[in-house]
Amino acid sequence: MKRFQTQLPGRLLALAICTGAVAPSPARAQMEQQFLSLNPTESISIHASETVEWLQDKKEYVARGQVRVRKGQSALHAEELRARYSVVNGKPQVKTLQASGGVLIRDGQSEAQGPSAIYEADTAYFRMDGGPVRLQTPEFVLTANRAVEFWSQARKASATGGAVVTRKADGSRLSSERLDLRFVVRNGKYALESVKASGGVQVQAQGKSAKGGQAAYDVESGEVSLQDNVVLQQGNSRLQGSDATLNLKEGVSRLKNA
Repeated sequence: MKRFQTQLPGRLLALAICTGAVAPSPARAQMEQQFLSLNPTESISIHASETVEWLQDKKEYVARGQVRVRKGQSALHAEELRARYSVVNGKPQVKTLQASGGVLIRDGQSEAQGPSAIYEADTAYFRMDGGPVRLQTPEFVLTANRAVEFWSQARKASATGGAVVTRKADGSRLSSERLDLRFVVRNGKYALESVKASGGVQVQAQGKSAKGGQAAYDVESGEVSLQDNVVLQQGNSRLQGSDATLNLKEGVSRLKNA
């Protein structure tokens, strides 16, 4: 199995920073100019069908009604977008962004969908929650019933509540109540390196299925290690043991202490 590669987490954060330009003129123009310095080759466009407010006493900008923010290949859609900022050396700097109502974030062939999302600039922390969440890239799909969180600086993410990661190429999937994902950066892209699963773990690949209490998946080797009351099943064949190893690349499985 190849490494899952995507620009989405990093680009989401870049877009989140740029959406701090939500403000009426002339403040809007001033902030757009400030954030354009992050990438001068891509312009920013911001639209809201209802209102755009600048709450100076709260240091907050609020856009409501079919909000659309575009920067290059990246776009954010939501019913409401709030940008909270602080003033540093006389200039506003975004601290927190919060989007709600049918949030959709796109970057080329990748996208994230969910009821609400929040981004904290100081810690480069991103969270999408409030119900079913879906993150899709050309290589994989990650879904969760509760939340997906991403820590950019630590290059890690988590998905909770019926979390499932599926590889598009062959439909192999790993699901559990919680998934913890680790990434590496290669050629400017985030590549999925490993996944740890806990709580009602299930693996499905190449006509085989396995269940257990915990699992660890190494993407490079394709190996999944399962523990805690493992059950392997292929067709009518069903085996049980304390732990097992499956190789998703080779289609080989080994059961211990059957």
